[in-house]
Amino acid sequence: MKYTSTCLLLALLALPSSLWGQNVLLDEDFSGSFPPSAWTEDNNGNSAGWTSSGGMAYHDDYTGWNDNALITPNMDSSAMTNLSLHFIQDQVYASWRDSNTVEITLDGGITWQVVYNETGSNSTSGEQIDVSLATYLGQPSFSLSFHYTGDYANEWAVDDVLVDDGGSGGGGGGLNYEVTNFVSGGLALFHVEGAIPGSIITMAYSLAGPGPTSTPIGLVDLSWPIRTLLVTPADLNGEVLNLFMMPSGITGLSVWTQALSEGLAGFELTNSLALVVQ
Repeated sequence: MKYTSTCLLLALLALPSSLWGQNVLLDEDFSGSFPPSAWTEDNNGNSAGWTSSGGMAYHDDYTGWNDNALITPNMDSSAMTNLSLHFIQDQVYASWRDSNTVEITLDGGITWQVVYNETGSNSTSGEQIDVSLATYLGQPSFSLSFHYTGDYANEWAVDDVLVDDGGSGGGGGGLNYEVTNFVSGGLALFHVEGAIPGSIITMAYSLAGPGPTSTPIGLVDLSWPIRTLLVTPADLNGEVLNLFMMPSGITGLSVWTQALSEGLAGFELTNSLALVVQ
């Protein structure tokens, strides 16, 4: 049996790749320079507009009327099989909101159409938003904007912006997948068995929830953003065992995880697990 050992905290925080082979047009977590490369901002000049705060794209308003848009790079969906937008948002002083919308342009910004309009009256933190863009599937050129208008108090922050061919749905389950000793400061064992020897096993996780999410390889029990944890070939017994040293100080962290086997026979999903660090 082959054991692989690494640090779970590094895996959770440092692996940005998406899973399950979905076609991704945009995946932005706002962890680098701001605005990110190829993003632009249309700012009316009454405030700093969209800024980076806590690793999120953030807009507040205490300085008069603002009408500011944070605009994605241009994208091409002509080769996609579906089209969806996913992002996480925080809302503060929601009752003071004028409008927080996501809009799409097909003509380089001459005209815009609203694809999402935030109407919630309560403040939120880490709320997952999923928007179908299927109406615009096949468009060879489009951009999205996060459009903030208002004159007082409302704060809007967005993170983990993903445009892909995913959607929403139920979960999978096939191979046996288990995690033991998921304890802060301990050595956790991630174990897949029943795979075809030599098949590629991808373990993945989400900190956002259990899905369900539709992907090109089927329905998975993970919410966007979905991140790769480790990719390992199955041994001669059809097993993968990975040891992760759990850091201290993360007791209570919720993690959803599922694994995928890829071989000559195609894809196969394991059961999914909802874990809480003990």
